[in-house]
Amino acid sequence: RAVANLRLPGVAGLDDVVLGGGRLWQLITTAHRPTLHDLMDADVLGANDAALIAADTGQALIALHRAGLHHGSIDVHAVLATRSGTAILLEAGLVAGSTTGDITAWSTMVTALAAHIDVLSPAGAADLRECAEVASVEGLVPAMSWLARSARTVDNSTASRRALAATAERVADSLSDTG
Repeated sequence: RAVANLRLPGVAGLDDVVLGGGRLWQLITTAHRPTLHDLMDADVLGANDAALIAADTGQALIALHRAGLHHGSIDVHAVLATRSGTAILLEAGLVAGSTTGDITAWSTMVTALAAHIDVLSPAGAADLRECAEVASVEGLVPAMSWLARSARTVDNSTASRRALAATAERVADSLSDTG
């Protein structure tokens, strides 16, 4: 419920948290697709898309941790690409977690993103792997600083955000077409 009462950047806004069938469910007004898993499955991510997703989710985790909360289950299913060209965290706080656990899970997810784009962009993949390593050793704040300084990786321009938004919309539309 603590997450439901907060409005944190990069964390899906919650309308309510309910218990049903022995599980907690978060009710959100944001579309729930496409997830990072959907984007990776559709094989549509470029190096900059991957870097933007890493940066957005890293910043969201920092905000969550500063609020004294944890995500607890970060993976490719718990990240949503929005139609505004940002990546946000879903399911924040549904399970018990820790800062260390969140950082480890985020680093694993970023390493998976790196593997996904490796053929397309070996340099971008290397940057993401390095960012994940910095997070594992030094924490998220130094990792975000490192990623921001890595000019060959992240283009946070309006055009890049529009490109990610268009990709998210295409994948969301294809998912709704297929059921």
